[in-house]
Amino acid sequence: MKKKITDKLTGEKVYFDKVYYRIYGLNNDSLREKSINENKNKYKYLILIFGLLLILNLISVISAGDGNLIKIDGYVKAISRPDKGIYNVNLIAEIDGKNFSFKQEIPIKISAAGKRQVPGKLDENPVDQESAIRVQLNKLLNSISQIDNSNAGTIMLPQEMEDGSNLKWHVKNNSNFVYLSIFFILSISVIYFGRYSNLKKMEREAKESILTELPDFINKIVLLMNAGLVFSSAFSRVVDQNHKNEDETYFLKQMISIKEKVEATNSSLIFELKNFSERIQVRELIRTVNIISDNIYLGALLVEKLQNEGDLLWENRRKFAEEQNRISETKLSFPLAIHLIVLITITISPALITT
Repeated sequence: MKKKITDKLTGEKVYFDKVYYRIYGLNNDSLREKSINENKNKYKYLILIFGLLLILNLISVISAGDGNLIKIDGYVKAISRPDKGIYNVNLIAEIDGKNFSFKQEIPIKISAAGKRQVPGKLDENPVDQESAIRVQLNKLLNSISQIDNSNAGTIMLPQEMEDGSNLKWHVKNNSNFVYLSIFFILSISVIYFGRYSNLKKMEREAKESILTELPDFINKIVLLMNAGLVFSSAFSRVVDQNHKNEDETYFLKQMISIKEKVEATNSSLIFELKNFSERIQVRELIRTVNIISDNIYLGALLVEKLQNEGDLLWENRRKFAEEQNRISETKLSFPLAIHLIVLITITISPALITT
């Protein structure tokens, strides 16, 4: 059961073998295990990071401690004065009135004996019930400051408003466990749904390599066949020349592998090309190989058909390049849109602030 869950999370071996065979033509256990281990490491690193963030969050909650708070029944009733410096705490003021309830976060500072705090400025012109409550809270905070300035050892927090509404104080929850849990779940989901992403990327790049290099490869063969070489000789000459002058791309590596296999086993070149085209499932390559197979012994007719096929391949390559450009433009449009929104926000913010 555990093994099935692990295989599901890190990727099924059968699927890895299937795709790697389609790309390289062999069952490569090392590539499969490498991909699976990479996925396992992603989960390990995520769990490590999540654990580290949990520890940091716990340390933050403990360091923020409420040792100076005096609680009764879970609510803060008073605050002990610190021995030195200033004790900062964010409390939630919970007001239960006759026809309303109200909560507001209130930052409170209690200084050590001998240090005075400047009371905050009050808004004496409330326009609605909520504003009136905020004014009363400000007055209560000023009364707390007055007690603080009196150097009393314990500052009692008011338990009711001027209008008789009950006032309760409790500590703001500084724990980020919920956000960390959401981050962990989202990260697990990203890794799970992307467990085959590298494999699909390799397959996509392999097909792009074929679509990009096949037209030029066919044109070179056509030129050599027009010079009097048969297809097999022209194929070997082009592969050798490209191997000397170009980097070993996926398509070139496959052509080199086919050439070496034909020379080592005396296998049929057409048979190996067919195996490759059927394995990788690129339509243009399958069509080209079928043309060669059907006309391999027809000399000039093969050259003519390959020439026509080469023109069609170049046209397909142009369309493919245009499609890739459009995709790139689409990918760029999102960050450009965000940039535009930021510029608009920066431009209109001063006007919004002053109104």
